[in-house]
Amino acid sequence: MAPRDTDCPKCRDRLERGFIPEQNQGVSTTNWSEGEEPMTHWYGKSIKGLKQYAVEAWRCRGCGYVELYARTEVE
Repeated sequence: MAPRDTDCPKCRDRLERGFIPEQNQGVSTTNWSEGEEPMTHWYGKSIKGLKQYAVEAWRCRGCGYVELYARTEVE
């Protein structure tokens, strides 16, 4: 799903969709999580039970400006 206006708010060139990969064991995409960043004593960060949304990245072809959107909830 494209942003409402697919023109760059900085220079008015076109935005193109892409993604921001995370390099763990393979490539995955970034998610946005609700609330504060929780910590558990034994296992580090825990996001169990928090709503998460897939992050869409849109980059301007002209100036390189990047906009991020988090609209689609991941299960």
